[in-house]
Amino acid sequence: MIITNLNARRFAAGLALAVFTQGAAVAEEKGVAADTDLYPTKLEYGPPTGMAWFNRPEVDDPEPVKPNKAGVYGLEHTHIFVADMEKSLHFYVDILGFDQVMKIQDISKDPPMNERMNVLLGQPGAQYKHAIVTMPGGPSYGTHIPQIEFWEIKGVPLDETINESPTANIRGKGYNAYMVTDLDGMLAKMKKAGIRFVSEPLVSPRGKSIYVVDPDGQVIELNERYSDIAE
Repeated sequence: MIITNLNARRFAAGLALAVFTQGAAVAEEKGVAADTDLYPTKLEYGPPTGMAWFNRPEVDDPEPVKPNKAGVYGLEHTHIFVADMEKSLHFYVDILGFDQVMKIQDISKDPPMNERMNVLLGQPGAQYKHAIVTMPGGPSYGTHIPQIEFWEIKGVPLDETINESPTANIRGKGYNAYMVTDLDGMLAKMKKAGIRFVSEPLVSPRGKSIYVVDPDGQVIELNERYSDIAE
């Protein structure tokens, strides 16, 4: 059935989210670490502060990148505020295949640095955990590959608006889009993990696309382009 009414489409999207939320709740009750087939990666922990890099990509001859006329090289990193650091990292590392390149740091164990973060982020009384993964793709400059920085913040109220209403028209909200090689295979894994979907895949002559929702309510666009088109 093709839904042409805007309100009907919104209802269908909400229904899809509600259905897959039930699966997510089952997966959450089971616990992330309980299924080693879905989440095989042993996440790395490091010291509370300092640059706890490891497993960083090595690039002998990076492709030279020149800044634009405003002096901008390109995307350095983006970030996500998360409710559960390990749950979020497992999604990006084990489901999407990103690489953890900074160890999880419990900054609250270094009170002076934690207080500096309170001032920097405007969150008095908060405690922080921090980690970084690299996105797929080649280096943008030097040995750098665009990253996602994760912050788990405790001790202050957590706004659940985006997580509870990931498709809402919230000012300033954005999302990332990724190209994939096997959308059906990835979605099968996501369904097993209880990941929320906005809808079923949209199929066109060029390929397939879908919007899914990460463990913290961030919408992610996944696109598979047929090989003859991609080339």
